[in-house]
Amino acid sequence: MDELPARVNRKAETVTLPPRKVKGWVHEMKVSLSDGESLQYETRHGRDANVVAFNIHRHQGKEVTYYTKDARPVISGTFAPPESGDFYLMWENRSDHKVDVTYVVQRIRASR
Repeated sequence: MDELPARVNRKAETVTLPPRKVKGWVHEMKVSLSDGESLQYETRHGRDANVVAFNIHRHQGKEVTYYTKDARPVISGTFAPPESGDFYLMWENRSDHKVDVTYVVQRIRASR
């Protein structure tokens, strides 16, 4: 699992997702957010819609809460969590071909 550590504000990377159901076909990134923090994100995969499914979610025991789900080739936004905690960005390759996914995530701290 990938991670955006608390001391790091920005991460940009390109990952190659193997075809669906092959090891690595899902890429997940853990992001710990504190009170007053939000996360700006942009992800792109340069193919048709529905090839890569993207979501932001949270695990609370066996329960999973999804905050956003999208499958467009270019997705961007700002995620303001309802409370502090660990959140997960996840990319899932739904195709039978490998797909390069490029993302940029940036932690935003509220100014005081």
